Amino acid sequence: THSWSNIIPTAEKIPAENPPAQAETPATGTGTGAQEAKPALNVEDLTILIAIPTMRRWTKERQPAPEKYLTNLVSGIITDLTEEQRKRVSFLLYNVDNEPEQHKEVLELKSKYGSMLDVLPKDAPGAYNPT
Repeated sequence: THSWSNIIPTAEKIPAENPPAQAETPATGTGTGAQEAKPALNVEDLTILIAIPTMRRWTKERQPAPEKYLTNLVSGIITDLTEEQRKRVSFLLYNVDNEPEQHKEVLELKSKYGSMLDVLPKDAPGAYNPT
């Protein structure tokens, strides 16, 4: 199994890389010999968006499949996060189903997780539509 909480940073500061020393510029002679170090990145300021395209699955008989793959994915990630991480992580489910209102699993997830999860149907204004 994989732990999502190990991937998403905690409130510790991540040190910035120190840039290499800058050599003097022969044309101007104004090189400083070193650059100022960048401040550390504070992960408390980061917000992470997990975008997942989704549509209903179908059986060979062209019936909606009973499996709920999306619920396991989203709930599995959320369950593995700390409270601190949950405050900075959100989900965008891009519902590309031909009948988005029929994709009940998306509606159930939205109901369960509320503001932590947004849904964008493929025909919504601003949604990507290559046709």
